[in-house]
Amino acid sequence: MNNNASIALTVTQLNNQVKGTLHHQYQNIDVIGEINNFKEYSSGHAYFTLKDESSQISCVMFNSYYKDINIDIKDGQQVIISGGVSLYVPRGSYQLSVKKIKLSSDKGDIYKQYERLKKELSSEGLFDNDYKKNIPQFPNRIGIVTSLDGAVIKDIINIAKRRSENVDLILSPSSVQGSNASLEVIEALNRLERYNLKYKLDLIIIARGGGAFEDLHCFNDERIARKVFSCDIPIISAIGHETDFTILDFVSDIRASTPSEAAELSIPDDNETIQSLDLINDSIFKKITFQINKYKENYNLLNAQLKEFNPKLLLENYKVKFVNVKDKMIIAQKNIYNNVENKIQYYDKLLYHNNPYNILNKGFAVVSDKQNKLIKKVKNINLNEEVNIQFQDGLASAKIKSKESSDDKEKK
Repeated sequence: MNNNASIALTVTQLNNQVKGTLHHQYQNIDVIGEINNFKEYSSGHAYFTLKDESSQISCVMFNSYYKDINIDIKDGQQVIISGGVSLYVPRGSYQLSVKKIKLSSDKGDIYKQYERLKKELSSEGLFDNDYKKNIPQFPNRIGIVTSLDGAVIKDIINIAKRRSENVDLILSPSSVQGSNASLEVIEALNRLERYNLKYKLDLIIIARGGGAFEDLHCFNDERIARKVFSCDIPIISAIGHETDFTILDFVSDIRASTPSEAAELSIPDDNETIQSLDLINDSIFKKITFQINKYKENYNLLNAQLKEFNPKLLLENYKVKFVNVKDKMIIAQKNIYNNVENKIQYYDKLLYHNNPYNILNKGFAVVSDKQNKLIKKVKNINLNEEVNIQFQDGLASAKIKSKESSDDKEKK
């Protein structure tokens, strides 16, 4: 047995002594570094990592201090932190307990590179909407660029199976983090372009789960940006979480906030599609039925008008009218003829009965003077006047020897 065992420290004792030393020597210090993996929890506490080119340290800012800061903290910011170093005894890990944060006049190198490249590519027009390609509504084959490991590819496959049986997923694996990730992503895109020459690809999804700003830095590579811009196949970027933005997100044709959302956006739901097709089919059927009924009504109307104004029918109608008019004219003509004939007969009889010569047949005679003027009364004749007497069978002359009127008889 080691004789010095009696003076050995327990792990807890050692951690407590170290904690005391840190508390004594590093209680009020200022540290400059770059914010990474910043997270705010529902408790109101904030946790993040502060790093420089060679090292990093875990940091915590409790709610009592965090609620008083007036800056929007983001990954990649260069900040100056005021606080003290403490050690968490149960785990033997130490961290920087932050009381104040202020932005440094100098941003982090990674963030500065990101902003510089973003500005440069934007000025070249790589982010312009005019160059964005349309995402197909019903893709048959979708290329996937992501890691073979992890939840991302599993989530995309599960969503694809749930939404549609008619979409093929073509995986072109690549690292999505690390020094070689950028080149591997480019090579994965090259493979899909070669595949597209033989088997048409409708869409490509480049996906990665969430992480710290520096973990996503490979997607801020200029080479990836220019490769995506030159690709003829529409590309959806799905890098990190909703708050994570990379250069790839700006240059791609559309950005999804998560890989799951990219799958939802690109893969149509068969049930929804069937329902939409049913609605479209019903709408088309109703429109066609409406048009058919409308055309039937127009046809019936035109057919009725055609029948009404049909030359043949009009001719037949005119023939009937002509025959009716002709018949009426014949009847009218007969009536006129009969009326005239009746009148002639009537006037003939009347003339016959009133012909003075017919009276002579009854024994009467007609007396006229030498000028053939009828003498109707005795008073109109003079004594010794010569007169003509017309008998039934001839004419005789006489001289008036005496005369006596009816008035003279009445006086006697």
